[in-house]
Amino acid sequence: MKYYKIEPVDSLFFRDGSPYNMDETQTDVRSIFPPTPYTLTGALRAAIARDMGWVSGDWTENIKDKLGDGKNIGRLNFFGPYILKDDEPIFQVPRTLMGKKSDDGSHWELIRKMIPGEPITGDMGEKIRYPSLTGNEVDMNNITGFVSGKGLHKILWSDDLDDIEIIPDDDIYQFEFNVGIKRDDDLRVDDGGLFSRRFVRLNEGNWNENGKMDAISILAGIDGTDSRISGPIMLGGESKAAFVDGVDPIRLPLPGDDAGIQKEFVVLLITPARIPDLSPGCNIEGLPDDSKLVSVCADRPQMIGGWDHNRGPQPLRAHLKPGSVLFMRSEEGINPYQLNGIKIGKDTEFGFGQIITGKW
Repeated sequence: MKYYKIEPVDSLFFRDGSPYNMDETQTDVRSIFPPTPYTLTGALRAAIARDMGWVSGDWTENIKDKLGDGKNIGRLNFFGPYILKDDEPIFQVPRTLMGKKSDDGSHWELIRKMIPGEPITGDMGEKIRYPSLTGNEVDMNNITGFVSGKGLHKILWSDDLDDIEIIPDDDIYQFEFNVGIKRDDDLRVDDGGLFSRRFVRLNEGNWNENGKMDAISILAGIDGTDSRISGPIMLGGESKAAFVDGVDPIRLPLPGDDAGIQKEFVVLLITPARIPDLSPGCNIEGLPDDSKLVSVCADRPQMIGGWDHNRGPQPLRAHLKPGSVLFMRSEEGINPYQLNGIKIGKDTEFGFGQIITGKW
């Protein structure tokens, strides 16, 4: 396994699923962050191909033999993307976390997490254990942002959440708006000639108490190739420049020392996942056969498509976002160490569906 850190030179454009076509009025086409696994996979495969001598056009057969062709990526297996802060991985806050901010709004003074509650009859007539808060707290809001690996371990394996440090999104990246027009030879703007886009810029970082810069970067892992890449690459929409270099492997948060066999366990997604069936009682592809879904805590699905060099744009499909939580139950119980870091659902070879385990 090889890991690569990616440091952008400028702002980046990872557009969402909104239409973005010529001769249509475009208003605020958004960039998402983190980028999807497809984006990183495409950029790194292209960089490896260039290292093997590719310049333009279709890949030669020797390149296809090592890197696959189109959506068939052959022997390659990707992991990530991950976000690094000062070269340490940080993770999006699990959607089970809720809190109450201080009076001045500077920090979360009360943090609690949701677990499946008592069964409630849903619209389809089935009894479902929807996620609910324990205790009698009121005026609680969903917590967004990022958390360190140490903080994530506490969230997944401890009920003591009082000293969890939440890293706001604004400390990691900022959005920048860009407005453009298409003009004809007479400098006139026709209908559909106005567009606006929202780029994302990673923070350059702040000086921390140790005298180091908390720089933000992107990380991805590749297995199945002997190639090593280093130097400039093109990343995301408009082929923005970034630098890539090999780094030491990262360590994902591990289960607690006393984790043991778990019959009721949490699956936290740290990369997007495409799981077509999320009905209560279903089995999730990649998890043990006797483990069944109890409930889900997630945002609206993220619509992810992609681009195939040979076939053009690919259809949009619904994916669970990173930070989504699946509550599972196994009659025999599972070993959380064996599942920690595996990938579930569809298209896992691209990096989709990587998980970290926890307890209810």
